Amino acid sequence: MNTSLPANNPHLDRVISEKTIKVIKEIHDQPKLNENFEIEQFKWPKLGTLSYLKPMIEENKDTVIELLGQPHKLGPPPPTTTSTNSTAVNHVAGQEPAKSGCDGNGISNNSNNNSGDDGVDVGNGLGVALGLDCKLDDLQIELLSLLRTYKDLLYTNETLETLDHIQQVYVIHVLTHLMNSRSRIISNNKVFERKTISDNILQDDPALRDQGFTRTKVLFLLPFRYSALRLGKCIAKCLANTNHTVQNLDRFIQEFGDEDGIDSTTRPIPSDGNKPNDFYQTFHGNTDDSFRVGLKFTKKSVRFFSDFYDSDIIIASPLGLKTIITVDEHKATSAGDSEQIPLGGEKDFLSSIELVILDQAEIFLMQNWEHILDIMQHINIMPTKPRKMDISRVRLWHLEDWSKYYRQLIMFTSITVPLVHSFFQTHSLNYEGYIAFKHRVDHPQAKEISSKCTQHFLYFDSASAKEACDHRFSFFIKHVLPKFTGSTGDLDDDGSNKKTMDHTLILVSSYFDYVRLRNYFRREKLSFTQICEYNEDNKVSKARQLFYFGARQFLLYTERCHFYHRYKIKGIRNIIFYEPPTFPKFYTEMVNMLTPELQGKKFDESSNHFTATTLFSSHDTLQLGAIIGFSNAVKLIQNKKSIT
Repeated sequence: MNTSLPANNPHLDRVISEKTIKVIKEIHDQPKLNENFEIEQFKWPKLGTLSYLKPMIEENKDTVIELLGQPHKLGPPPPTTTSTNSTAVNHVAGQEPAKSGCDGNGISNNSNNNSGDDGVDVGNGLGVALGLDCKLDDLQIELLSLLRTYKDLLYTNETLETLDHIQQVYVIHVLTHLMNSRSRIISNNKVFERKTISDNILQDDPALRDQGFTRTKVLFLLPFRYSALRLGKCIAKCLANTNHTVQNLDRFIQEFGDEDGIDSTTRPIPSDGNKPNDFYQTFHGNTDDSFRVGLKFTKKSVRFFSDFYDSDIIIASPLGLKTIITVDEHKATSAGDSEQIPLGGEKDFLSSIELVILDQAEIFLMQNWEHILDIMQHINIMPTKPRKMDISRVRLWHLEDWSKYYRQLIMFTSITVPLVHSFFQTHSLNYEGYIAFKHRVDHPQAKEISSKCTQHFLYFDSASAKEACDHRFSFFIKHVLPKFTGSTGDLDDDGSNKKTMDHTLILVSSYFDYVRLRNYFRREKLSFTQICEYNEDNKVSKARQLFYFGARQFLLYTERCHFYHRYKIKGIRNIIFYEPPTFPKFYTEMVNMLTPELQGKKFDESSNHFTATTLFSSHDTLQLGAIIGFSNAVKLIQNKKSIT
């Protein structure tokens, strides 16, 4: 059995060189790492425009490239599937094409390939055993080639239609990473068997340092159990043609499937309901958001529900993982829900994570974003307790507490908002920098409006993002709200005071802003009712009736509540978007509720007109751009203009 790995393996390029430690040391000592980048931009046929941001360090760039092995410098995209076959996937930046014996996806199709009993194909650039059960299209090939550079990656153009395609790519990347790691450990085991402890090679060769403090290498963060079910089945499918057996898969399907234990991935998604199709796609299957499960890879098997300290992969939701790293000692467990291993707020199993993958990250914004932030603070920190390990085989960058600089952070989302970009830039500490994609807006949401209404976009000035909330509130109560309550002093054409604008819904993205507005409305004794994600069904029904029949002038409504329920609110004649919605499609969805068909019997279309008003500042460029187009949004903000 040949357990050596190809010299151009991008994973080994990151770990075998002692000199890379010097590079990391320089980055580690440099203040404000994320503010010092050199930027290159490229346009790829399928993935679109991307920016590569590399940390600027004092070392000569060419020298650094030499120290790190293969240059990994981004360039033109890989050939498509119609081009030279094995070149496609293996055209990773700075990587030579795979050897012959591979199909168009860079996957070995040669029955005589040079692979050992551990199932690691060492003859091609991917290092995948016996040919993973998958076929890749052009977009997948481009994405995989970028992931294989081990740079951090933020992709903001994920759609419900491309979820499975993207998932297949990062599963291949993860499985390849694990197989390469295992192959290297097995190869080094043989070296240790042949050598004695007195040999200098055992004491000095960093290539023999092949492990972390703990076994766990990969962390997946997903929003729902159904998301985890899809991932688990994708892993099993990709391993179908290898010699790996999958243990506890039936139990996994039962615990992560529907309430009756049925595999929800086999059930059709409803398409004829009274809610938008994307709602049924998002909430198909088991939507429980508290779960965690470990996966262990061995020579010939992969086992679900392994103990975390014995797992190679952890699949968890933010809430599910947060509860076991922060709760009391007697309540936490470290594996599947039935594994009783007390943790007591312990986080050591996260100390040696090498890949962190967040998929459908936009949904985390509708759950509890603080859980994500807390979890990231506990990844790649030095363990608090000694574990069973061979310290002589622990990588030097773990011992130096530099694991976070070798960690690959991968994030997929369908939207682009400042919170996501800020999170990614803060936690992207990869010494090779990161790749960020330009968010595509093929059809601005404002062009999808079918309702006959007047749209207003009102600009307010705010010097900093921290002060934007206060400035938005001040602008709203001084310049916007009086126009709807008739307290501006303006006169109608007949000389009477302006009438109030009844049936006004106010959509609020932040729950904290919602509470602030609610408290203000109460103090001012304004006529309003409210609907948020914490209301019980009977209170929601009552609020909708009060608003529909005009018993309350205003309806405060949270975006998170709309995300989870997608109510079709009747009786709306005016909408105020307190800020551009996090999900751009909600703008179109809400404005299209401004129709005579959704009004009461006494509604007189000739004497009433519909309005949609959106407040924005320079810090809302991304959300506003998705609604009216980025070029228009930039012009408005640069000119500090409001438009109608």
